[in-house]
Amino acid sequence: MPNLQEIIYRTQSQNIKFEYTDGHNTFQRGELGLSKSCLEGRLVFGRRIKVNSIEFTFKGIEETNYVPIGGRIKNRFSGFYKLTEKSKVFSLEGTDPMEYYDFKFSLNSNLSSSCLIGDREKNVNGRIYYIFSVTVNIPGSFFTQRELCEIYCPLNQVLPYFSTPYKNVTGKHSVSNGTLFEYSFEIPEYFGLGTTIYVPIEVKFLETKVRIVRIDISLKEVTKYTFESSEESVKTKKQCCNYIEEPAKILNNTLKQNLALIVPDDLNSSYSGTYVEIKYKLCINFTLVGGGINIGNGDFYKEQTVIVANFNRLNDSDHGNNNISIDEGPPQPPQEEKSCQNKASESSVVKEVPNTRDTQ
Repeated sequence: MPNLQEIIYRTQSQNIKFEYTDGHNTFQRGELGLSKSCLEGRLVFGRRIKVNSIEFTFKGIEETNYVPIGGRIKNRFSGFYKLTEKSKVFSLEGTDPMEYYDFKFSLNSNLSSSCLIGDREKNVNGRIYYIFSVTVNIPGSFFTQRELCEIYCPLNQVLPYFSTPYKNVTGKHSVSNGTLFEYSFEIPEYFGLGTTIYVPIEVKFLETKVRIVRIDISLKEVTKYTFESSEESVKTKKQCCNYIEEPAKILNNTLKQNLALIVPDDLNSSYSGTYVEIKYKLCINFTLVGGGINIGNGDFYKEQTVIVANFNRLNDSDHGNNNISIDEGPPQPPQEEKSCQNKASESSVVKEVPNTRDTQ
């Protein structure tokens, strides 16, 4: 059984608690791609109570904040965009008192993973987060009591694995006194989190006195933050991983080599939103000597934009499978627990705003 992640409350209630079920450490079921996904768990009440109805609301938010270095807090820039919002009301009038309620709440397809990004030196941050709230209507002698409870609901998008396409990148490297070599790189367009990617390279030397003495391959994250009511933007860059290789043996003035790089499993996926943009670049650098070239003078550098994402290579994710059943109602309770759990009927759909964000 996985270790349970702490449930973080945004608005607490003395009479309502959220709980994971069936040994899961998340409320998420499904992979948030094009397949069906939902939130599933349990509401635990502080006592055995009658309930008229329960309303669930799910919101996704993209947010940025920035205070220029040396600036005042009143000069703060921010961006706020609602990615998605969906509500469902389940009627429970006439049911027996209950101690808990098992819920299943369907999600829109293609939701992005939750993430928190920022740069302390530039005093800027951004995040994509989700809020799941419940309002329980409890009948009373004179009026209906409304109990509200909200939690932050982290989500993790897992995309189906497919054969990665490669992009052929070719060109020539020249300095003031002529062309030194021609190159050809086969760069994968998609990088899976926690995987090893391979980049076949071929370099044909036109200046035979020039040699490559060191090869650096790295992955760089470039994040852009923008804000409401302002043309101000902040761009940050950081190296995520790198590897240094010795060049292979040159045959017939040609170097052929297969470069490898391990992609960390804790990176954010590539993302293009309203106020947050996360891109990745694969960087290849050659340190050159010979032919009148000094180290650092005339070195070769090339970068190519790639997409980083969480791919389900085994098609067996911790978050469920592509055939998950979404019926918008609670799962049937065990036979011996019928007195505590009642099947709900959906009474209304308050609102549903589909997510139209491009999550690449």
